[in-house]
Amino acid sequence: MPEIDVGMTPEEHEEAAQIEPLPPDTYDVELETVETHTSQKGNLVFDLRWRVINHPEYNNRVLFDHPMWGGRQMQSMIEATGFTWQGRTLNTEDMIGLQCQVVVVVEDYTPEDGKTRKVNRIVDYVAK
Repeated sequence: MPEIDVGMTPEEHEEAAQIEPLPPDTYDVELETVETHTSQKGNLVFDLRWRVINHPEYNNRVLFDHPMWGGRQMQSMIEATGFTWQGRTLNTEDMIGLQCQVVVVVEDYTPEDGKTRKVNRIVDYVAK
């Protein structure tokens, strides 16, 4: 099996798993990483990692979103960031560094282990 960069050490992972979610609010963010995958239904999904910026208390916290290409959430992100591309292809590297605001809520999430926890979810994108 090939090695992959998971972006954090085991200690950082444990610490991240214990961090309380951000309070519901609107945050300035910058797009840090973009990856894509195909959903079980065959849809193109973007895996977006946003970093909170310009916030006195929550600067550098990370938020994730997984909008489907062609969906309302992805269109909202494109409009809020002003992202453009030409033709039928785009380079995801051109998306790195995009900035906007995100509207964040807190929701319950129950993974396969059955232990419900609070997590953040981006519900909308807003132009700065």
